[in-house]
Amino acid sequence: MTTTTKICLRCDWSGDQRDPACPVCGTALFLQAGSPEHGRPRRRGRRRSRRASPSASPGAPGASPDPSQAAPPDPPVRERRRSLLGGPRPGPDPRDESQRKGVIATVVVLMLAVVVVAVVVRSTPSSRDGQPPASGPVDGILVYVATGDDGVETLWLWDLVAGTVTEGPRVPDAVELLDAYRAGSGWIGIRSVAGDGTEKASYLRHYDPTDLPTVVAEGDLVSWSAGGLSATSATMTPIEGERCDRLTIRVVLLSVRLDGSRFDQPLCGELLALHRDAIDPHIGYADGTTKVATVGNGHLFRDATGVTLFGAAPSGELLVLPVACSEVATEGIVPCTGLTLVSRTRQLIPYGSATDRLTPRRVITWTRGGGAAFVTGTYQGVSGIYLVEIGASGGGREPRRLRPTLVRVTSDPDTSVAELLDGRLLVADSGRVYLVDDAGDGDLDHGSTELNLPQDAPSPSGPIVWMRALPSSAL
Repeated sequence: MTTTTKICLRCDWSGDQRDPACPVCGTALFLQAGSPEHGRPRRRGRRRSRRASPSASPGAPGASPDPSQAAPPDPPVRERRRSLLGGPRPGPDPRDESQRKGVIATVVVLMLAVVVVAVVVRSTPSSRDGQPPASGPVDGILVYVATGDDGVETLWLWDLVAGTVTEGPRVPDAVELLDAYRAGSGWIGIRSVAGDGTEKASYLRHYDPTDLPTVVAEGDLVSWSAGGLSATSATMTPIEGERCDRLTIRVVLLSVRLDGSRFDQPLCGELLALHRDAIDPHIGYADGTTKVATVGNGHLFRDATGVTLFGAAPSGELLVLPVACSEVATEGIVPCTGLTLVSRTRQLIPYGSATDRLTPRRVITWTRGGGAAFVTGTYQGVSGIYLVEIGASGGGREPRRLRPTLVRVTSDPDTSVAELLDGRLLVADSGRVYLVDDAGDGDLDHGSTELNLPQDAPSPSGPIVWMRALPSSAL
C-alpha cells in the first residue's frame, strides 16, 4: 500500500502516512495539496482519442491518426511564464482545464465534508450531555482482571453475547486497562505498578494464556494517552555529587514506533504525578511548594501552584486538588476547594456547590469523547463514583454540572468503569458487574442491573475494559 502526504490541521504535523489518524495528536488527517492522491487529473479522454482516431480503420494496427484530430501541443515553458507575468496568453490547454476542474472539485468536496462533520458533531446528542443512553442487549467483550489462587493477576475475556469466559494472559500488578485502538485494532494497553512502586506501560494484541505483554515504557511513573496512541514515562535519577536529581521524560508513539526524550534535566524536588493529554505530558512535583507543569521539549511550563495533579483530559484541561485540602497541609496558596478544574486558560474552577465540594480519591477513567471523567470520592457525605464534566462551558463552574451519585461503591481500590459505545456503563465493584442504563442518577439499587458471571468464572478484582471485538483466536 502506498503512502500519501497528509497534514494535521490541529497540531500542524505533516508527512507520509497510511493511517488516517495523526500520529501525534490522533485527529483525522487531510490530504496535502500536491500529494499524488490530491486533485489528480484524469486523462482518459485523451487516451480514448488515440484509440478512436477516425483515420484508423478497425483492425489496422499501422494506421496513423489524422493530424487535424491530434491534441494541441503543450505551450512552451516561456509562454507559460509570460502568461503568469501578464504577457500574451497561449490558447487554453484542455489538460490544464481538466486539472483545474479536478482541484476545484477536490476543494469543494473537502469543504462540504468539513461542514457536514461539524453539523453532525454539534447536532448529535451525547449520552454524557443529559440524553438518556440507549437500551438493549449488551454486546462486545468485557476484559477484566482477576487474581488467581497464586496471587498473580490474569486477564479474563467475557463474551457478553455468547455468555462464555476465556482465560487470557497473566498481567502481574495491572492497575489500568484501556482500549489501545489508536495503536492497533484489538490491542489492549496496560499500566502496572510493581511492589517497589515503579510502573510499566505494556500492551497485548494476542490473548492466549501463554502470551506476554510487550513493555513499551517503564519508570517511576507512566501514563497512556487516550486510545493508546502513546505512552509516557518519567524517571528521577540521582546525580553524583549534586543535590538535585535528573528528571527524564520519554514518549513512545506506538503507531509509528518512535521513541524520544521530551525532557532530560535536573529537577530539585519530588516527582508526585504524571498524566498526559492528547499532545503533552503533565507532571505534579514538590520543591518546597507543590506545582503542576506542562512538559514541553526541554522546558516545564507551570500551570498551577499549591495543588496536586489528579488527571489530564485529552483536550488539555487538568483535574487538581489543592494541598490545603490535606489534613497535614502547610500551604495556603490555594484554599481547599475540593476537586478543581484547571481550564485551558488556566482558570481554577471547583466542582460542587457553594457549601460543599467533591473530595476525590482517584480518577478511574475518562469518557470515550474525553469530555468527562469518572471519579471516586465523597460529596455531601455520600461516597460513590461521580461524573465530572469539563467541556467548553467551564466544567464545574456550575454546581449542577456535578452529576448525582452514579453508584455507591464499597471497595474503592477494586472499583472500575467501562463505557459502551451507546453511553451505557459497565461497573465492576466488590466482585460484581453492573450495567448502568442511566448514568445521570442511577445507583446500585436504581437504574442498574447486575450481570451474572458465567458459571465457574472468577470474579473481577481489578480494572476492566470493554472491547467491541477481539481477534477470533482470543475467544
